[in-house]
Amino acid sequence: MEGTPYKKEMVERWAEKVRNSNQEAYKQLFEYFWETMATYATSIMEDDELAKDLLQDVWLDYWKRRKEVETENIKAYLYTALRNRCYKYLRDNKLSFAQKEVLDKIEYESNVDLEYDTVARRMSLIATSLEKLPKRCKEIFLLSRINGLTNQEIAQTYMITKKTVENQISLAQKKLRQDMKHITALFSIFY
Repeated sequence: MEGTPYKKEMVERWAEKVRNSNQEAYKQLFEYFWETMATYATSIMEDDELAKDLLQDVWLDYWKRRKEVETENIKAYLYTALRNRCYKYLRDNKLSFAQKEVLDKIEYESNVDLEYDTVARRMSLIATSLEKLPKRCKEIFLLSRINGLTNQEIAQTYMITKKTVENQISLAQKKLRQDMKHITALFSIFY
């Protein structure tokens, strides 16, 4: 639902009502942000179900702490809480997450076939290119381009300047363009 025009005042009103224990306002906020937050969490976790579980934890924690949470920029608060929850999970479950990555790669490589879907393969290469970006650069780029946050909202989330956000997005675009040249060259060999 967040894809609809972002109405900061409306969201702040909902957040203020949540602060006063209004369950209907909580439901509205939840529905408004759920989809894009789930996409963001999945981009970090690379596991849709786990990402949704962690996102659910963030929303439950928000309800428990509703009276303490500032309502001025609830969007930045929720995304920051989600990012922190994902990273905490990854830190605490490092070995099992690394094992999962290895298993995924082994399974993928064993199924390689010259007749694979071109679009899916290109998307995979783009995803790999994104993974090569520095962690913060990747996060900022995804928040901007996938989740639609403004540079100012991202700056508030990370407590950095808007100029730093712009520089990180520019760096990501430059590296992705470079990798896209290699991807295009790779496909010209096979097709």
